[in-house]
Amino acid sequence: MEASIFRKPYFVGKFLPALLQPRHLPDVADTRMKFIEALKSAGKIPLSLYSKYEEACKKETRQLLEGVFELDDEDNMDDMLLEPMEQLRLRLAQLSKAVASGNSENKVTEIISIIADKIENLLKTEGDKDCERSNVCLVENCQSDLELKHVQIVDQIMNCVCRSVYASQQADCLWLQQLVRMLSQQKVLHKAFFTRFLLLVQNKGMLLSEHHIDGLAMLSFYLQLDGSIFPSICLRAHQSKNKSFLACILLYLPCRTEQTMMYSIRFLMTYLKTALKYCGKLKTDEKDFMQLLPSCLLKLFCLLVWHLVPKTQPLKEYEFLMLIASLTSPVLCLTHMMETYLGGIM
Repeated sequence: MEASIFRKPYFVGKFLPALLQPRHLPDVADTRMKFIEALKSAGKIPLSLYSKYEEACKKETRQLLEGVFELDDEDNMDDMLLEPMEQLRLRLAQLSKAVASGNSENKVTEIISIIADKIENLLKTEGDKDCERSNVCLVENCQSDLELKHVQIVDQIMNCVCRSVYASQQADCLWLQQLVRMLSQQKVLHKAFFTRFLLLVQNKGMLLSEHHIDGLAMLSFYLQLDGSIFPSICLRAHQSKNKSFLACILLYLPCRTEQTMMYSIRFLMTYLKTALKYCGKLKTDEKDFMQLLPSCLLKLFCLLVWHLVPKTQPLKEYEFLMLIASLTSPVLCLTHMMETYLGGIM
Protein backbone atom coordinates (compact mmCIF):
# COMPACT_ATOMS: atom_id res chain seq x y z
CA MET A 1 0.00 0.00 0.00
CA GLU A 2 2.86 2.36 0.88
CA ALA A 3 4.38 1.76 -2.53
CA SER A 4 1.11 2.57 -4.28
CA ILE A 5 0.69 5.81 -2.31
CA PHE A 6 4.10 7.12 -3.34
CA ARG A 7 3.77 6.28 -7.03
CA LYS A 8 4.00 9.69 -8.70
CA PRO A 9 0.67 9.77 -10.59
CA TYR A 10 -1.35 8.80 -7.51
CA PHE A 11 0.79 10.78 -5.08
CA VAL A 12 0.59 14.05 -7.02
CA GLY A 13 -2.90 13.60 -8.47
CA LYS A 14 -4.77 12.16 -5.45
CA PHE A 15 -2.78 12.00 -2.23
CA LEU A 16 -1.30 15.51 -2.06
CA PRO A 17 -4.57 17.35 -2.97
CA ALA A 18 -6.33 15.43 -0.18
CA LEU A 19 -3.52 16.12 2.28
CA LEU A 20 -3.21 19.80 1.37
CA GLN A 21 -6.84 20.74 1.93
CA PRO A 22 -6.75 24.41 3.10
CA ARG A 23 -7.75 25.11 6.70
CA HIS A 24 -7.10 27.52 9.56
CA LEU A 25 -3.74 26.39 10.91
CA PRO A 26 -3.42 25.98 14.69
CA ASP A 27 -0.81 28.04 16.59
CA VAL A 28 0.92 24.84 17.75
CA ALA A 29 1.77 22.45 14.92
CA ASP A 30 -0.37 19.30 14.93
CA THR A 31 0.46 15.87 13.41
CA ARG A 32 -0.84 16.84 9.97
CA MET A 33 1.23 20.04 9.87
CA LYS A 34 4.36 18.14 10.95
CA PHE A 35 3.78 15.49 8.29
CA ILE A 36 3.35 18.13 5.56
CA GLU A 37 6.49 19.94 6.69
CA ALA A 38 8.46 16.65 6.64
CA LEU A 39 7.31 15.89 3.08
CA LYS A 40 8.22 19.44 2.00
CA SER A 41 11.69 19.14 3.59
CA ALA A 42 12.20 15.83 1.76
CA GLY A 43 11.33 17.46 -1.55
CA LYS A 44 8.16 15.44 -2.00
CA ILE A 45 5.84 18.46 -2.38
CA PRO A 46 6.31 20.79 -5.39
CA LEU A 47 7.02 24.38 -4.22
CA SER A 48 4.25 25.84 -6.39
CA LEU A 49 1.70 23.47 -4.85
CA TYR A 50 2.93 24.26 -1.31
CA SER A 51 2.72 28.02 -1.95
CA LYS A 52 -0.90 27.67 -3.12
CA TYR A 53 -1.63 25.64 0.03
CA GLU A 54 -0.13 28.34 2.28
CA GLU A 55 -2.12 31.12 0.58
CA ALA A 56 -5.35 29.11 0.80
CA CYS A 57 -4.78 28.52 4.52
CA LYS A 58 -4.28 32.26 5.10
CA LYS A 59 -7.55 32.93 3.26
CA GLU A 60 -9.33 30.43 5.52
CA THR A 61 -7.97 32.28 8.56
CA ARG A 62 -9.17 35.65 7.25
CA GLN A 63 -12.65 34.28 6.58
CA LEU A 64 -12.78 32.79 10.05
CA LEU A 65 -11.91 36.17 11.62
CA GLU A 66 -14.51 37.92 9.49
CA GLY A 67 -17.04 35.52 10.96
CA VAL A 68 -16.00 36.50 14.49
CA PHE A 69 -16.01 40.26 13.86
CA GLU A 70 -18.92 42.02 12.14
CA LEU A 71 -18.20 42.55 8.47
CA ASP A 72 -19.39 46.20 8.60
CA ASP A 73 -17.01 47.02 11.46
CA GLU A 74 -13.61 46.69 9.83
CA ASP A 75 -12.18 49.03 12.47
CA ASN A 76 -12.13 46.07 14.86
CA MET A 77 -9.42 44.46 12.75
CA ASP A 78 -7.31 47.63 12.72
CA ASP A 79 -7.95 48.17 16.43
CA MET A 80 -6.00 45.06 17.42
CA LEU A 81 -2.86 46.33 15.66
CA LEU A 82 -2.80 49.79 17.28
CA GLU A 83 -1.41 51.25 20.48
CA PRO A 84 -4.08 52.11 23.13
CA MET A 85 -4.02 55.87 22.39
CA GLU A 86 -4.43 55.20 18.68
CA GLN A 87 -7.29 52.82 19.44
CA LEU A 88 -9.07 55.69 21.20
CA ARG A 89 -8.43 58.00 18.26
CA LEU A 90 -9.87 55.39 15.88
CA ARG A 91 -13.06 54.98 17.95
CA LEU A 92 -13.59 58.73 18.27
CA ALA A 93 -13.28 59.04 14.49
CA GLN A 94 -15.82 56.21 14.22
CA LEU A 95 -18.20 58.21 16.46
CA SER A 96 -17.85 61.31 14.26
CA LYS A 97 -18.60 59.21 11.19
CA ALA A 98 -21.65 57.62 12.83
CA VAL A 99 -23.04 61.00 13.93
CA ALA A 100 -22.47 62.55 10.50
CA SER A 101 -24.21 59.69 8.70
CA GLY A 102 -27.19 59.74 11.07
CA ASN A 103 -26.73 56.22 12.43
CA SER A 104 -29.24 54.88 14.91
CA GLU A 105 -29.06 55.87 18.56
CA ASN A 106 -28.21 52.25 19.45
CA LYS A 107 -25.17 52.30 17.15
CA VAL A 108 -23.93 55.59 18.63
CA THR A 109 -24.48 54.28 22.17
CA GLU A 110 -22.46 51.18 21.31
CA ILE A 111 -19.55 53.26 20.01
CA ILE A 112 -19.57 55.52 23.09
CA SER A 113 -19.47 52.42 25.28
CA ILE A 114 -16.39 51.21 23.36
CA ILE A 115 -14.80 54.67 23.79
CA ALA A 116 -15.35 54.42 27.54
CA ASP A 117 -13.59 51.03 27.53
CA LYS A 118 -10.65 52.45 25.59
CA ILE A 119 -10.28 55.35 28.05
CA GLU A 120 -10.46 53.01 31.04
CA ASN A 121 -7.84 50.79 29.43
CA LEU A 122 -5.52 53.80 29.09
CA LEU A 123 -6.08 54.78 32.73
CA LYS A 124 -6.30 51.34 34.31
CA THR A 125 -2.89 51.51 36.01
CA GLU A 126 -3.55 54.85 37.68
CA GLY A 127 -6.51 54.30 39.99
CA ASP A 128 -8.77 57.16 40.94
CA LYS A 129 -6.43 58.65 43.55
CA ASP A 130 -8.54 61.13 45.53
CA CYS A 131 -11.06 61.77 42.77
CA GLU A 132 -13.72 59.40 44.10
CA ARG A 133 -13.75 61.07 47.51
CA SER A 134 -13.90 64.69 46.36
CA ASN A 135 -16.87 66.71 45.13
CA VAL A 136 -14.60 69.62 44.17
CA CYS A 137 -12.14 69.82 41.28
CA LEU A 138 -9.25 72.25 41.85
CA VAL A 139 -8.32 73.90 38.54
CA GLU A 140 -4.98 75.63 38.07
CA ASN A 141 -4.29 78.54 35.74
CA CYS A 142 -1.79 76.49 33.73
CA GLN A 143 -1.45 72.94 32.52
CA SER A 144 2.15 72.30 33.56
CA ASP A 145 1.11 69.93 36.34
CA LEU A 146 -1.27 67.90 34.17
CA GLU A 147 -0.41 64.39 33.03
CA LEU A 148 0.48 64.40 29.32
CA LYS A 149 -1.64 61.31 28.72
CA HIS A 150 -4.66 63.00 30.32
CA VAL A 151 -4.20 66.07 28.12
CA GLN A 152 -3.96 63.90 25.01
CA ILE A 153 -7.17 62.08 25.89
CA VAL A 154 -9.26 65.19 26.61
CA ASP A 155 -7.91 66.98 23.53
CA GLN A 156 -9.01 64.05 21.38
CA ILE A 157 -12.47 64.11 22.97
CA MET A 158 -12.91 67.86 22.40
CA ASN A 159 -11.69 67.60 18.80
CA CYS A 160 -14.15 64.75 18.24
CA VAL A 161 -17.01 66.88 19.59
CA CYS A 162 -16.14 69.81 17.32
CA ARG A 163 -15.85 67.58 14.23
CA SER A 164 -19.10 65.83 14.99
CA VAL A 165 -21.06 69.03 15.67
CA TYR A 166 -19.83 70.48 12.38
CA ALA A 167 -20.64 67.33 10.41
CA SER A 168 -24.01 66.48 11.93
CA GLN A 169 -25.93 69.78 12.01
CA GLN A 170 -28.39 68.05 14.37
CA ALA A 171 -30.68 70.18 16.53
CA ASP A 172 -30.70 68.04 19.67
CA CYS A 173 -27.26 66.30 19.66
CA LEU A 174 -28.39 63.64 22.13
CA TRP A 175 -25.19 61.78 21.27
CA LEU A 176 -23.32 64.66 22.91
CA GLN A 177 -25.35 64.24 26.08
CA GLN A 178 -24.39 60.55 26.12
CA LEU A 179 -20.73 61.44 25.64
CA VAL A 180 -20.84 64.01 28.47
CA ARG A 181 -22.41 61.46 30.82
CA MET A 182 -19.71 58.97 29.92
CA LEU A 183 -17.09 61.63 30.66
CA SER A 184 -18.61 62.24 34.09
CA GLN A 185 -17.55 58.71 35.03
CA GLN A 186 -13.91 59.32 34.09
CA LYS A 187 -13.06 61.16 37.30
CA VAL A 188 -9.29 60.98 36.79
CA LEU A 189 -9.70 63.14 33.66
CA HIS A 190 -11.82 65.91 35.20
CA LYS A 191 -8.97 68.21 36.20
CA ALA A 192 -7.29 67.94 32.79
CA PHE A 193 -10.59 68.36 30.97
CA PHE A 194 -11.74 71.47 32.87
CA THR A 195 -8.27 73.06 32.76
CA ARG A 196 -7.78 72.50 29.02
CA PHE A 197 -11.29 73.72 28.22
CA LEU A 198 -10.90 76.95 30.21
CA LEU A 199 -7.43 77.71 28.84
CA LEU A 200 -8.68 77.13 25.29
CA VAL A 201 -11.56 79.54 25.88
CA GLN A 202 -9.30 82.16 27.46
CA ASN A 203 -6.09 81.99 25.41
CA LYS A 204 -6.85 80.27 22.09
CA GLY A 205 -10.31 81.56 21.29
CA MET A 206 -9.14 83.96 18.60
CA LEU A 207 -7.32 81.13 16.85
CA LEU A 208 -10.28 78.76 16.81
CA SER A 209 -12.38 78.23 13.70
CA GLU A 210 -16.13 78.81 13.86
CA HIS A 211 -16.93 75.11 14.09
CA HIS A 212 -14.49 74.74 17.00
CA ILE A 213 -16.18 77.62 18.83
CA ASP A 214 -19.61 76.14 18.15
CA GLY A 215 -18.48 72.69 19.29
CA LEU A 216 -17.08 73.98 22.59
CA ALA A 217 -20.18 76.12 23.20
CA MET A 218 -22.53 73.17 22.62
CA LEU A 219 -20.35 70.99 24.82
CA SER A 220 -20.59 73.61 27.59
CA PHE A 221 -24.40 73.55 27.33
CA TYR A 222 -24.57 69.78 27.86
CA LEU A 223 -22.09 70.07 30.71
CA GLN A 224 -24.42 72.62 32.32
CA LEU A 225 -27.44 70.43 31.60
CA ASP A 226 -25.89 67.54 33.54
CA GLY A 227 -23.89 69.69 35.90
CA SER A 228 -25.07 67.79 38.98
CA ILE A 229 -23.05 64.71 38.00
CA PHE A 230 -19.79 66.69 37.79
CA PRO A 231 -17.81 68.17 40.68
CA SER A 232 -17.90 71.87 41.49
CA ILE A 233 -14.92 73.87 40.26
CA CYS A 234 -12.50 75.77 42.47
CA LEU A 235 -10.31 78.20 40.51
CA ARG A 236 -7.01 78.69 42.31
CA ALA A 237 -6.13 81.79 40.27
CA HIS A 238 -9.38 83.52 41.24
CA GLN A 239 -9.34 82.27 44.84
CA SER A 240 -13.03 81.71 44.27
CA LYS A 241 -15.66 79.69 46.02
CA ASN A 242 -16.84 76.52 44.33
CA LYS A 243 -18.57 77.29 41.03
CA SER A 244 -20.36 75.53 38.24
CA PHE A 245 -18.29 74.94 35.13
CA LEU A 246 -20.43 77.38 33.13
CA ALA A 247 -19.77 80.14 35.69
CA CYS A 248 -16.04 79.48 35.28
CA ILE A 249 -16.31 79.70 31.48
CA LEU A 250 -17.95 83.11 31.79
CA LEU A 251 -15.05 84.29 33.95
CA TYR A 252 -12.56 83.16 31.30
CA LEU A 253 -14.32 84.51 28.19
CA PRO A 254 -12.17 87.44 26.94
CA CYS A 255 -14.00 90.74 26.40
CA ARG A 256 -11.28 93.43 26.27
CA THR A 257 -11.24 94.22 22.54
CA GLU A 258 -13.81 94.25 19.78
CA GLN A 259 -12.31 91.07 18.31
CA THR A 260 -12.42 89.18 21.59
CA MET A 261 -15.97 90.41 22.22
CA MET A 262 -17.02 89.11 18.78
CA TYR A 263 -15.52 85.74 19.66
CA SER A 264 -17.30 85.70 23.04
CA ILE A 265 -20.67 86.67 21.61
CA ARG A 266 -20.33 83.90 19.01
CA PHE A 267 -19.71 81.42 21.82
CA LEU A 268 -22.71 82.70 23.83
CA MET A 269 -24.98 82.81 20.77
CA THR A 270 -24.30 79.15 20.04
CA TYR A 271 -24.89 78.26 23.69
CA LEU A 272 -28.22 80.15 23.72
CA LYS A 273 -29.39 78.68 20.41
CA THR A 274 -28.61 75.18 21.69
CA ALA A 275 -30.56 75.90 24.88
CA LEU A 276 -33.57 77.23 22.95
CA LYS A 277 -33.64 74.26 20.57
CA TYR A 278 -33.21 71.70 23.33
CA CYS A 279 -35.85 73.18 25.62
CA GLY A 280 -38.26 73.90 22.77
CA LYS A 281 -38.13 70.32 21.55
CA LEU A 282 -38.70 68.89 25.04
CA LYS A 283 -41.26 71.58 25.96
CA THR A 284 -39.24 72.54 29.03
CA ASP A 285 -41.02 75.02 31.27
CA GLU A 286 -39.45 78.43 31.78
CA LYS A 287 -38.28 77.74 35.34
CA ASP A 288 -36.24 74.73 34.26
CA PHE A 289 -35.07 76.61 31.19
CA MET A 290 -33.68 79.45 33.27
CA GLN A 291 -31.61 77.02 35.35
CA LEU A 292 -29.58 76.56 32.20
CA LEU A 293 -29.19 80.32 31.80
CA PRO A 294 -27.77 81.88 34.98
CA SER A 295 -28.16 85.62 35.37
CA CYS A 296 -24.42 86.22 34.89
CA LEU A 297 -24.64 84.70 31.41
CA LEU A 298 -27.62 86.82 30.38
CA LYS A 299 -26.00 89.99 31.74
CA LEU A 300 -22.76 89.35 29.86
CA PHE A 301 -24.68 88.60 26.67
CA CYS A 302 -26.71 91.82 26.97
CA LEU A 303 -23.60 93.92 27.58
CA LEU A 304 -21.84 92.42 24.58
CA VAL A 305 -24.83 93.21 22.39
CA TRP A 306 -24.85 96.78 23.68
CA HIS A 307 -21.13 97.20 22.96
CA LEU A 308 -21.08 95.56 19.53
CA VAL A 309 -24.35 96.36 17.78
CA PRO A 310 -24.53 99.95 16.44
CA LYS A 311 -28.30 100.31 16.75
CA THR A 312 -28.14 99.72 20.53
CA GLN A 313 -25.30 102.12 21.27
CA PRO A 314 -27.35 105.35 21.30
CA LEU A 315 -28.92 103.93 24.45
CA LYS A 316 -27.00 104.33 27.66
CA GLU A 317 -25.94 101.09 29.27
CA TYR A 318 -28.50 101.22 32.08
CA GLU A 319 -31.24 102.17 29.59
CA PHE A 320 -30.43 99.14 27.46
CA LEU A 321 -30.56 96.86 30.49
CA MET A 322 -33.89 98.38 31.50
CA LEU A 323 -35.20 97.72 27.98
CA ILE A 324 -34.21 94.07 28.26
CA ALA A 325 -35.62 93.78 31.77
CA SER A 326 -38.95 95.15 30.55
CA LEU A 327 -39.48 91.99 28.49
CA THR A 328 -41.26 89.80 31.03
CA SER A 329 -40.31 86.44 29.47
CA PRO A 330 -36.60 85.55 29.38
CA VAL A 331 -37.25 83.35 26.35
CA LEU A 332 -38.97 86.25 24.60
CA CYS A 333 -36.06 88.49 25.63
CA LEU A 334 -33.49 86.24 24.00
CA THR A 335 -35.53 85.73 20.85
CA HIS A 336 -36.13 89.48 20.58
CA MET A 337 -32.43 90.30 20.93
CA MET A 338 -31.29 87.68 18.44
CA GLU A 339 -33.78 88.77 15.80
CA THR A 340 -33.60 92.53 16.37
CA TYR A 341 -29.95 93.16 17.12
CA LEU A 342 -27.88 90.18 15.96
CA GLY A 343 -29.46 89.11 12.69
CA GLY A 344 -26.93 90.99 10.61
CA ILE A 345 -23.68 90.20 12.38
CA MET A 346 -23.82 86.45 13.11
